[in-house]
Amino acid sequence: MKNRICLKLLALTFVISVSAAFAQSTKSVVTGIKAESSSAKSVTVTWTAPASLKSLSALIVYRSLKPFTSFAEIEKKEPVAVLMPNETSYTDYLTTTKEYYYAVVSAIGAQKDSESELYFDEETDVKNDYSTDNKLLRTVLPGVNATIKGARVNRQKMKSTIKSAETPAKTYGNGALRETPLPYIDILDEQPVHEPTISEESKNKAKTLIRKNRKQKPQPLPIHIFEEDLVSPAGGDEYLLFDILKTYFIKKKYSESITHLRNFLAQNRTKEVADRASFYLGESYYYTGNFSLALTKFLTLEKPYPELCRQWIDSSLDQLN
Repeated sequence: MKNRICLKLLALTFVISVSAAFAQSTKSVVTGIKAESSSAKSVTVTWTAPASLKSLSALIVYRSLKPFTSFAEIEKKEPVAVLMPNETSYTDYLTTTKEYYYAVVSAIGAQKDSESELYFDEETDVKNDYSTDNKLLRTVLPGVNATIKGARVNRQKMKSTIKSAETPAKTYGNGALRETPLPYIDILDEQPVHEPTISEESKNKAKTLIRKNRKQKPQPLPIHIFEEDLVSPAGGDEYLLFDILKTYFIKKKYSESITHLRNFLAQNRTKEVADRASFYLGESYYYTGNFSLALTKFLTLEKPYPELCRQWIDSSLDQLN
């Protein structure tokens, strides 16, 4: 009888000690993790900061094509981000539309003194030493610090949402806009000095095509907007281009659109954004009846947009004849 009581007491003591240790460890675990598509190119992961930050040196974000169910799966993966302990979100920019799952694991660091200050160096602890000098908390709890629902970017969903919007203040044409957009600063008054050129051979070929007789002019092409410009971006070159489109191009103010697009292209821009801006400039020439300049512009863009430019080149030639 005594032996049974002793065994029960030992078992109860063990359970209490394990529960206390687990409860203490979960104070350093993030909670309420969620992952949702935030744009046509990114997924934002959010969570609630750990109850205790005193012993933390970093938060490590992991990504996988299947749910994380144990710490063993974490050990086999490289992190996608290493963040400060008090961070509560991370935006992951993706190049595919696959479904991803995320986990956020705490890294425990050494304490500096009795007040539990941290040895933390932004250049070393966050980027490199979280896995050596610091220990990862071996806790993965689905639905707590690991997502149980996959997240993906969905461009088609974004596009359909924009097209179905009913409030004019929220949309324009095929695109969308902010309630209070950032200002676009036009810092150039002069025309840009760098204009794309085409070879003499291409010009002669265009002139030959222009001379061809056609019975009647076909209808002008409808306005074209690239998928990347259907949603308002966060900032940078893409937002400046977006603002020009929203303010002038979509409203069919093509003369003003030409001026602002030329000024925009007068400065160094990323190639992808510059190509799209050049295409919109070609469209603006096209819709103002300057088909010769439109043709020149579309001929310079045949490499990045071969099929699309072919249509606009043919239509510009039709309108010139």
